[in-house]
Parts: sequence; C-alpha cells; structure tokens
Amino acid sequence: DHVLAKMKRKYDRSLFTDRVAKIREEIPSAGIGADVITGFPGETEQYFEETVDFLEGSDIAFMHVFSYSDRSSAGAERLPGKVPPGEKDRRSRILRRLADEKLKVFQEKFVGQRERVLFEAINKKGRMCGFTGNYLRVEAPVDKRLINRIVDVELTDLGEDGILKGFIRDSEY
Repeated sequence: DHVLAKMKRKYDRSLFTDRVAKIREEIPSAGIGADVITGFPGETEQYFEETVDFLEGSDIAFMHVFSYSDRSSAGAERLPGKVPPGEKDRRSRILRRLADEKLKVFQEKFVGQRERVLFEAINKKGRMCGFTGNYLRVEAPVDKRLINRIVDVELTDLGEDGILKGFIRDSEY
C-alpha cells in the first residue's frame, strides 16, 4: 500500500482483493490479470516481500511483470530510494516465476473440462492454436475447417510447454 500511494494509485490491496473476489463470485472462471511493477523508488526489500506475499495469496491468473524505469514526465524520477538495476532484475525474475506458477495453477483447473475455443491459426508445430474465453492458450490437431471458428474442445492436459492441449470430436463439426 505504501508503494501504491507513492505511485499515486487510487486503490490499495484491500480494494484490489475485494474486486477480485467480486469477479470470482460473478464469473468463477474469469482469467483475471494484473500489471505488476517492481523497483519503484522507495520499494524496500520489505515492501517487495509484502508484494510477493500479497500476490501469492491473490486469486489472479495472469501477471504482466515489468521494472520501473525513470521517465521525466512522471515525476517519480526525483523520488529518493532508487532501486539498483541489478536488484530490479532480481525482483522481476522472482515475480515472473510467481506469474508462471499462478498461470499453471489456473490452467490446471480446466484440464478435463470442455471449453469454447476460438482457433486462430496453425502454429509452427503444425497444430491449431487459439484461446478460450478466459484467454487460455489451447492447441489441438489441425482441422482447417475450424480456423476462425469457436468450437467446443475437451482440454486433455497441460503440456510441458505451458499450453493446454485439446481434443475435438470429429462428429461434432
């Protein structure tokens, strides 16, 4: 909350938590994401650890992690407590690992489920790829008739590449 206030954000952890809970109540399968910045001036190790603890406990699926960089128009470049570049990199790596873990937990909830998928293209591995309504990436065997169509897909497993694998019954299409 201290860093959010310094960033002049109009929300705090409590409001964020309440909003996520409300979304989960209304749309349990929502793919909720958050932008996460690290290395803002004044972000001590303790504040960073509080951020990590908070994010670990939050019910979000996606995190876009990036490091703070000075911009003369933002005004924050004059704030004390600059975080050294190497430390910002270390913190970003920690947050990106957490982001990967949270996404995997979210994806695993859908293995064995049927989801609607919009297949958009054929990837370099020769499989159709697309996204569910909550923005989970899915691959399935190619059926060119299904490109740019929304189809029901059984999500069979989560590949080592971090992409959900799907199965489509031929008789349905």
